[in-house]
Amino acid sequence: MKGYEPLSWRLLCSLGFLSSALIAYQIVLMQVLSITQWHHFAYMVISLALLGFGVSGTVLALFRTFFTTRHEVMLPMLMTITAGLMATVVRFSQHEFIRFDSFLLFSEPTQLAQLFITSFLFMLPFFTSALAIGIAFVCHAERIGMLYSANLAGSGAGGLGVIGLFWVLFPEQLPAVIALVPLGASLLLLDRRVPRSLLCLIVLSGGMVFLMLLNPPALILSEFKAARKALEIPDSAVLLRKNSPYGQIELITSPGLRYAPGLSLAFTGEVPVINGVFLNGDWIGPRLEMEEHDTAKLLAFTTKAVAYAMGERLRVLVLDAGTGADILLAIEKGTGKVHAVEENAALLGVLLQGGDGLIPHLQPTVELFIRGSRPYIASAASRHSYELIMLPDIGTFGGGSGIGALEETYLMTVEALEQMWNLLSPEGALLVSCYRDYPSRNPLRILASVVHVLKSQGMDNPREHIAAISGWASMSFIVKKSPISSREAGNIRRFCAEMLFDPLLLPDIMPEERTRYNRLMEEDLIVLFDGILAPDRGALIRGYEFDIRPITDDRPYFSQFLRFRSVPDIVQRYGRQGMPFLELGYVILVFTLVQIAVAAVILILLPLFRIGWKSERSSRVLVYFGCIGIGYMFVEIVLISKFILYFGNALYAASAVISCMLIFSGVGSLLTSRVRTGGRGALSILTTIALMILLGSVVISPLLRETMSFPVLVKGFLSLLLMGPLAVLMGMPFPLGLRAVARREEPLVPWAWGINGCLSVISAPAATLIAVEFGFSVVMWCAAGVYAAALAVSWLNRKY
Repeated sequence: MKGYEPLSWRLLCSLGFLSSALIAYQIVLMQVLSITQWHHFAYMVISLALLGFGVSGTVLALFRTFFTTRHEVMLPMLMTITAGLMATVVRFSQHEFIRFDSFLLFSEPTQLAQLFITSFLFMLPFFTSALAIGIAFVCHAERIGMLYSANLAGSGAGGLGVIGLFWVLFPEQLPAVIALVPLGASLLLLDRRVPRSLLCLIVLSGGMVFLMLLNPPALILSEFKAARKALEIPDSAVLLRKNSPYGQIELITSPGLRYAPGLSLAFTGEVPVINGVFLNGDWIGPRLEMEEHDTAKLLAFTTKAVAYAMGERLRVLVLDAGTGADILLAIEKGTGKVHAVEENAALLGVLLQGGDGLIPHLQPTVELFIRGSRPYIASAASRHSYELIMLPDIGTFGGGSGIGALEETYLMTVEALEQMWNLLSPEGALLVSCYRDYPSRNPLRILASVVHVLKSQGMDNPREHIAAISGWASMSFIVKKSPISSREAGNIRRFCAEMLFDPLLLPDIMPEERTRYNRLMEEDLIVLFDGILAPDRGALIRGYEFDIRPITDDRPYFSQFLRFRSVPDIVQRYGRQGMPFLELGYVILVFTLVQIAVAAVILILLPLFRIGWKSERSSRVLVYFGCIGIGYMFVEIVLISKFILYFGNALYAASAVISCMLIFSGVGSLLTSRVRTGGRGALSILTTIALMILLGSVVISPLLRETMSFPVLVKGFLSLLLMGPLAVLMGMPFPLGLRAVARREEPLVPWAWGINGCLSVISAPAATLIAVEFGFSVVMWCAAGVYAAALAVSWLNRKY
């Protein structure tokens, strides 16, 4: 095989194609695991799989000579192996003896072994592809700027391109489709004379790819997934299956599916059978049919109907409308105009198609807005006022498992509630409903949040503005802009008496009213409610065993309640096996961070037994490349969260931020050819990055908040202005550092590549943990700090 010239277009293109496939494959795996398990288990498995980058650096450091002397064969060979692995590992992971189940990890020891095997399988394509990229970097370290640029630009393109694929293909089909890209990249590097062994490998890998294209694997859902349980009912079937970047939507019919959320014990009718809508295997809501007026009557027997029992609601805003149950309730209660906001365009497509769906028949009473709820309320502030704003339900029936502990809930932040408050008419109200949980967390945080907002709006006595009622399974809170009148309080009492609900909070509530029909699981819940309404509420909130502080846009994790100091008491009270059903998402985050940290330390130290520890020089390489890897990921994670709020769409925002950061960083990498390593220019770049991050931690949130109501195109342009200059600069330190190491200590180049990979992976769960505990601003300060540490190392190495 004839060698290709240094940095030929074939090498740059193949590296870009391989990098694009890697990012696309990572996103697809997240979607696959979100369907079969849950989002945060997907997060954990992918984090472990991405350690393949660190492993590749370690292997390359240990066997550098072997790979670099054979790079002309090894590069296409590794890309070919990557293609075969991408096409097949999802199928292997669904095998009965390998597939793990999230909720059984804490009760069945064999599940941990299956989790390890699954993570190892998913790591393999990342390892082989990262090894190919690392070989290219090591062999052409003097031209690292162009190679790194191709790597970053390809990754950015892959992040954007896979979004389009989600609209036309199902997740189980995508791995084989994406595998065609590294297969094509390997073919780009071939000359006329191809070794027989490599040719056989290409044929074998290509055969596996095309076999998976023709016969994609079946995705098997966790036995705890709602869709799987629904399909286990006899005579159940999937009527419709649709994929999109929002996730996989299934419309399931079953004779056992009935929708009665927190139904009053006074209801004596029959609960109708409905078709259920599921997103990634999780229940969203019923697909309401036009002829099913029984469902509307049924919703009138839930705690939510208290908002309409208080008085007439002429204009109602329904946020995160889902499948439209709250819309139906508003229409049933005679609302003149309903504005419904829902960002999931694919879900609305399922609800709107066909002639039997409810929503198409509600025009012109209902006006639908396909956008995020936060951008909508920001843009509606000057145009509309509402008598009622309905927020989506919080929690799940029977109490949550803590699986959503790490999900941002921007509709329940203090800033969001204040924006909604400004949309209310003088007699308007907010309605927030939740399922009862044990131990109590959701209702306490809701109450603490609305009390905080009322106080910030100058209401000296919040009790006059809040009503709360409880049924056997759910609670609803009404927060009124003006004080609740005696007539409205009487209406609430009559409604509760008719429906066998209990008023928990009213301006003139009497003790005997509060548990007349439904005995609370926690007798002290009412005491806690009264404590939150008391002037010294801060002491109660700080002393409670769970974190029930109001959340903010800087710390938007509504369902994260765990306090580290309370863990021993919780384990003692509920047992180790009870932990997953309390705060599973947070437990998984810490578990992931510990695993990755241990693995990273081993992978970083292992090559030193071969290349040797060169005291200060090795330690400076470790600190420098570790810091820029951590800093880059910290900034990226914060920007993703900020722009999810800004655009109101999680997947598009994440894809746009990642792609924008990578592409602009690729531009920065190209520009490094004009910067002298070790000179003042490199020091100035790191200084500017640290200062810009600190400035961003102060100005980004206010700027995004002020421009959230702008048109999407304008917001897109502003986003490029915000991210672009910083991303260009952040793309420079890695190639500059690698070039400096290659000039003076070439054996350390693959080790530096591995360090950057390992610590980049660690930084993802670490940044999330810091954000959950302290907020995104602190994550940005940490990012500025680690870039400052890299600056200090560069300053010490001026003579290097």
